[in-house]
Amino acid sequence: DRRSLEARLLASKQEVLRLRRAQQTQELESSEKERRASATQRMLRSELQETKEQLVQHRTSSRHAIDRLEAQVRALELENVTLSQRLESDISGMAAAHDEGFQRLKHVHAIETQKLIEKLSAEHASTLTMRLAEVEDKHKTHVTRLMELQQSRSSDAVDTAERKSQVLQ
Repeated sequence: DRRSLEARLLASKQEVLRLRRAQQTQELESSEKERRASATQRMLRSELQETKEQLVQHRTSSRHAIDRLEAQVRALELENVTLSQRLESDISGMAAAHDEGFQRLKHVHAIETQKLIEKLSAEHASTLTMRLAEVEDKHKTHVTRLMELQQSRSSDAVDTAERKSQVLQ
């Protein structure tokens, strides 16, 4: 029975040793996993910190870029207002100059038209006077002829009346 006890004791000791080795192996593995997890966690924290710093830098540079663009927009708006005012002033000046030029042209045209009318009137008056003289001459001729015809008819009528009275007698 002692041998069996010793064999059982030896088997138990071996089992304890095997279990202790398994426990040590698990502890070593667990320790290695913790070390890796810790290293990974440190690396992730470092990357997170770096990403945060990059984000802050990006926000800062974006804010500066936005500020510059807003300043450029304000400058362009101011320049646009200035150019619009200048353009309005130029347009007013051109409109006034155009109106003045038009008024001058209208005046010159009126003078030239009056001169042309006077010239044409003088030429036309001469032509009209000559034509009037011709028409008056023709009128006198026609009136004279009409009077002659009337007298001729009157004398024909008298002659005809005398003949009728002679025929009747």
